[in-house]
Amino acid sequence: MRIYAKNVFQDGLEFHYAAYRSIKDMTGLHDHDFYEVFLTFGGDVYHLVNNQKIMMPSNTLVFIRPNDYHAYERIEQGDCQIMNVAFPAQLMASLQTYLGHSRVIDQLLHAPLPPSTTLTLSETHQLLDRFQQLTWSALMNERSHEAGILFKMMITEVLLKFIPFMEGGREENLPAWLEHLKNQMSKKEHFTVGIADMYLLTDKSPEHISRSIKKYFGCTPTDWINHFRLRHGANLLVSTDMQIIEVAMESGFENLSHFYHRFKKMFYLSPARYRKANRRDVIPSLPAK
Repeated sequence: MRIYAKNVFQDGLEFHYAAYRSIKDMTGLHDHDFYEVFLTFGGDVYHLVNNQKIMMPSNTLVFIRPNDYHAYERIEQGDCQIMNVAFPAQLMASLQTYLGHSRVIDQLLHAPLPPSTTLTLSETHQLLDRFQQLTWSALMNERSHEAGILFKMMITEVLLKFIPFMEGGREENLPAWLEHLKNQMSKKEHFTVGIADMYLLTDKSPEHISRSIKKYFGCTPTDWINHFRLRHGANLLVSTDMQIIEVAMESGFENLSHFYHRFKKMFYLSPARYRKANRRDVIPSLPAK
């Protein structure tokens, strides 16, 4: 079952809050095209996610990404309550730009299982109260713009709670040769050429390079190079008025369809929607005649 953002978010409000006093009648296995954070409280629960079954104790905060396939299951005869806060992919793209590009952010968005952390009881109560008050204020006062700003501040604070628990240590002890290769491959003149150019930048064998990239960066050489290309492409989309096909070519992609596919896989948005969500024109356009 897939749930779509267009059926969840109200006009003018960039988030959706819901509180469930029981998981008995909640939706079965599903995924969606937006993000959500959920918080368990008042009991433990099994979280069925991406073909895994994980016991979630009370006061567990979990970050769900688009395409995480999940549901909840009671533990024996027990039950628990769930706070769920959903927000669209466009908003996450804006937050990603604000937080900057780093390995921990990539892990937050692309780790095999949804990131999670355990809160103290006081932190749980505080988070519940803050989201309840924000939602009530937005609905009753109809000040959706102010509520949207406050929500972005709150959800950024929530996402930062996951960072200390992400794997960040693999890059800390990079071999000197691989550190040098990383610095070189982050340059446009190298990542646009690709693997053939990468092999010329070090005296290590292709096999040794592949093993090292997998060990320290957790991906294949092709994915590693595409990472640099897509970051460059994302920057061009936001900072220039180049056509998308030009952005693809400038980033080292000869095939536009392949660029679209890789970009959406990494950012969960098409290039056009990513540009729309993140572009801020300082110099206004002339009015249409």
